Amino acid sequence: MIRSSPDESSLIGYDARIPIPMVARYWPIERRRWYLPRIGVSSPLSVDRMVWASVFDDGETGCGMAEHDREVLGLTGHPLRPWVGPNRPFWESLNELTDCLVASSLSGDRFALIEVHGFGTRAASPRPRAKRNGPHGHPDLARTSRRALLGFDVADTAFVSGIANLGFDRPRADCFPTELRAQLNSHCLFADLDSAYSLTDVLNVHVPQHAPFHVYGVVGICIS
Repeated sequence: MIRSSPDESSLIGYDARIPIPMVARYWPIERRRWYLPRIGVSSPLSVDRMVWASVFDDGETGCGMAEHDREVLGLTGHPLRPWVGPNRPFWESLNELTDCLVASSLSGDRFALIEVHGFGTRAASPRPRAKRNGPHGHPDLARTSRRALLGFDVADTAFVSGIANLGFDRPRADCFPTELRAQLNSHCLFADLDSAYSLTDVLNVHVPQHAPFHVYGVVGICIS
């Protein structure tokens, strides 16, 4: 669940995902046609592990699928420990995450570190802004890391992406207006909060079973 006050974003947690250059191999054209509002994006990224696989297997993502199919989607990584924080599968501690990566013999070229912030719903007022401060509670890593906003995702409270994991079994224009599709970047994420909030309004109406949809900021981390 999102834990955020109306006037600021809240830190959801951290994760280690497969490297961005590897993402495209898990998105053949058939899958792109069914799920992506923009088929030609280079590497779809998301808070949703079904969209952007983690190097850790939480045992829940794609749990109803055959093991071969989970492997095809990159979901069969290292076992995720039982407790990583209150917003599982995201890690509460960046230090513990990086320690686990070292213990799992995962080198830096085999994962991409991300930090996820929750921005709540449009009803939050005033509109939250992305924080530019370092990681909460980790001043040591803040001095040795670089961060870059990859974009804003739209997902439900279980982190199911409303951009790239709903499938289009109805007219695409109904669930994803053309003007919003044009605002997606090369990672199938929004570059601005206003567009992301506009999509939450549309999805809350057309996909009520997943409502309410929230906005999440996805930040890439490079630790030197």
